[in-house]
Amino acid sequence: MTNVTDVLSRETSVLGELVEFISDSDVIAKRVSTLEADADVISHQTANMYREQNFSNDEEAVKLYKIINMLEECTDVIDTLATSFVSYNITEVRNEMVQDIVSIDSCAMYVGSLIDALKEQKDFTDCQKIIIAVNHFKDNAVKSCAENMRNLFIYEKDPIEIIKWK
Repeated sequence: MTNVTDVLSRETSVLGELVEFISDSDVIAKRVSTLEADADVISHQTANMYREQNFSNDEEAVKLYKIINMLEECTDVIDTLATSFVSYNITEVRNEMVQDIVSIDSCAMYVGSLIDALKEQKDFTDCQKIIIAVNHFKDNAVKSCAENMRNLFIYEKDPIEIIKWK
């Protein structure tokens, strides 16, 4: 089974290429979508692997579902973001977006490491702490997005740019 951390690392790395090579956004977005599909396969393989095992209680199954769902969310967000660059004809990357891409990368690596660790062990005792940590990343991303939107409406005067970035 392919290492999900490697796939997520490649996916976020390719997403980061949008900052440098914005003119190639259509090609880059296609590469991200391919990696997202690879990550989906891995998450489904992981879910199937655990589905075949007997959980000692339903709480463990719920924790595993949450973790796999986090993986799906990470890969979907990365793919949606890359596709948005093409859909909205983004020709310049705003500084705020660079920091958001770094945050997405950090969260994705955390989730990927967790999935890989779960493949090696059957202990779910630390899962709740990890889920809380990932939710912290998510909360920070929501705050960052709200701040970026606020700044966009304050400082951007071109309505087309506001629509693109919103």
